[in-house]
Amino acid sequence: MSSDPAMPDADELREVLVRSSFGSLSAEHREQLAAQLELQTLDAGQVLFLQGDEADALYVVLRGELEAYLTPDDGGELVLSRMGPSATAGEIQLVMGGRRSASVRASAPSVLARLDRERAAELVSRFPAMLEGVAQVIRERLRRDELVQLLPRLFGSIDEATLREVEQATRWVSIRRGERLIRQGQAGEQVYFLVNGRLRAVLEEPGQAPRILSEITRGELVGELALFSDQHATASVYAQRDSELAGIDYAGFEALVARHPQILRSITRSLVQRGQDAAAPSEQRQHIAILPLGEDVPARAFGAALVQALSAHESVFHLTAERLDQQLGMAAAQLPEDSHFTIRTRAWMYQLQSQYRFVIYEADASDSEWTRRCLRNADEIILLGRGDADPTPSAVEQGLLAEREATAAKTRLVLLHEQPDARPQGTREWLDPRRVELHHHVRWWQPAECMARLARFLRGRAVGLALGGGGARGMAHIGVITALRERQIPIDFVGGTSAGGMVSGQYAMGREPDQIHAAMKDAMQRHKPFSAYNLPLVSLVGASRLRRVAQELYQDIRIEDLWLNYFCVSCNLSTGDTVVHRNGLLWEAVRATTALPGILVPMVQDGKLLVDGGVVDNLPGAIMGEFTGGPVILCDVSPDPDPTVYEHEIPPVSRILWSWLMPHRKKIRAPSIADVIIRTSVLSSLKRREQAEQLAVLLLHPPIQGFGMLEFRSFDALVEVGYRYGLSALDAWQQRAEHIDAPGAAEPADAPDMEPRA
Repeated sequence: MSSDPAMPDADELREVLVRSSFGSLSAEHREQLAAQLELQTLDAGQVLFLQGDEADALYVVLRGELEAYLTPDDGGELVLSRMGPSATAGEIQLVMGGRRSASVRASAPSVLARLDRERAAELVSRFPAMLEGVAQVIRERLRRDELVQLLPRLFGSIDEATLREVEQATRWVSIRRGERLIRQGQAGEQVYFLVNGRLRAVLEEPGQAPRILSEITRGELVGELALFSDQHATASVYAQRDSELAGIDYAGFEALVARHPQILRSITRSLVQRGQDAAAPSEQRQHIAILPLGEDVPARAFGAALVQALSAHESVFHLTAERLDQQLGMAAAQLPEDSHFTIRTRAWMYQLQSQYRFVIYEADASDSEWTRRCLRNADEIILLGRGDADPTPSAVEQGLLAEREATAAKTRLVLLHEQPDARPQGTREWLDPRRVELHHHVRWWQPAECMARLARFLRGRAVGLALGGGGARGMAHIGVITALRERQIPIDFVGGTSAGGMVSGQYAMGREPDQIHAAMKDAMQRHKPFSAYNLPLVSLVGASRLRRVAQELYQDIRIEDLWLNYFCVSCNLSTGDTVVHRNGLLWEAVRATTALPGILVPMVQDGKLLVDGGVVDNLPGAIMGEFTGGPVILCDVSPDPDPTVYEHEIPPVSRILWSWLMPHRKKIRAPSIADVIIRTSVLSSLKRREQAEQLAVLLLHPPIQGFGMLEFRSFDALVEVGYRYGLSALDAWQQRAEHIDAPGAAEPADAPDMEPRA
């Protein structure tokens, strides 16, 4: 305290309160507020409070001036704002509590009126309109704090003058989830800077379904292309969740660029990054809502397990209705949107979102105010159900399904399975009525591995294993999987072509590598599917034996019911299109992906003639990357380029046969019909190898050149080669930590038993 000789009297205090953010209160309420205020004086340069201090009061400036400032880690000081008579300081903490987000000091001798937090809480409970008075101030301060964090992306370091310049040129825009910011075809008028939220650019063509082009995340510019190209908007932009943007008209933006040319470099860098495929996991903040599909779904235990899995690598906050009520009181979670107290909820959640990489909202099973708030703020929604429950969509889901696909949040389905001896069934009934990007089955009796896997998907670090085709050589994949398991490399999504589709399908069923080895060896050597030669009208080999192998190995399991996400690839012989099998009977998909053209009869499915996927994509790493968005490991067992130099013309069959029969004659090298057909069908792999190396974090190529592509009699040797090579390759791989979570990373403890049914 300093000794100011002339303290304000009651009349001056009333006049200041009228001009302050409390001016909307009635005279009676202002009098009661004034009675709770304590006067405090500061000398010039004296600190009122420091960033990080515990918040205990709100201040109204009666005389003098305060300045709010930050001290960045790189040194220096940034003045955020200056506050003269009638301005308030500390109002954010009045609403939310916690610690000060900036330091405040007197820039001139000052007199303040102090309202401590306990008295403020009492007044707010009696006069809710008090919050309306400070709501706009709080909103502006929160926006400014976020803007200050993001402006260095455009300007590098910023000073007070630059901050004032940007603030003066800025018009703030708030849009709710599903609302449109920019209409395709409209003339460009403003450049927007996304301060909080998430947007989606959507191409809308007459007579066609809207196509999502990209997502725009915190800190990115919107509308800059129209400015530089002088063209109308080429896509519409919608809010994927409630969003706040700083808008600057073109004239103002051009003036900023003229004074700060470094903005152009930042924009160019942003455009280049936006145009590239995201090779590294996203570091953007994610807001995820868990929506339980039934009152008996253990959402609390699931949320806790997910938070524990995520927190091994990221900052996470688990927000429940009860936790919000404990923080803010007044049953804040269920307050209607138009309540006076909602400003407290918005402000607290706004600040929360800026502090954590992940915010997990745990919604109610019912269509409550809290559920709507969770969904409105979510980038992604997890639909959480019991695997044995009724799959009919709930009333809350019906509202989600009614949203336009172009603006709806990403949705994934998670089904919890309680019984250790039961495999998932009936997943199709869950998926058909819903708009779901991916679904996951969780072994709830032992959820650690499954929850760690789900966390990797949410973080953009799910590991995809794509296995290539190569006939019998594909049995080396089994050994490679064994090596990956031994070196604790997670496998979150599997898929493949031809033999790769066979092996990955077995692994997706939940079988261990030794079980896969035994089952496939027994089936292939017992049925000998490639030995059933027939009259070569349609194929060299009949399909009945391979069908029996597929049905025996995969039974009646559907792809949707596999423990791991899975796909395999075939080719539509009629159109040449790539067919990616993500649903239906697993044995049928495997039968299609292994139908080597000319060797085996094509598979007929839904009127389409399907053959081995090696014709179009024998090493489907790109497909895997589209599904996971994370690191991809490829295993290539296709043939190497053949170094044999043939004569100018392949000699007659009789001459070739004679050279083979005569012991002292030089044997004539000539490709067999099977070699020609198989090599032709996998030529795409030879051309794609360089692309695969660029796409994958690890490309495995076991040394199986000495094995024939139909040499299933060497099953054990092929598995062993894959295993030994896999261990050696993984041990030599020094960059794993850059792309894949380190082995032994913390995993969540097992969740408690499922809650009893109502």
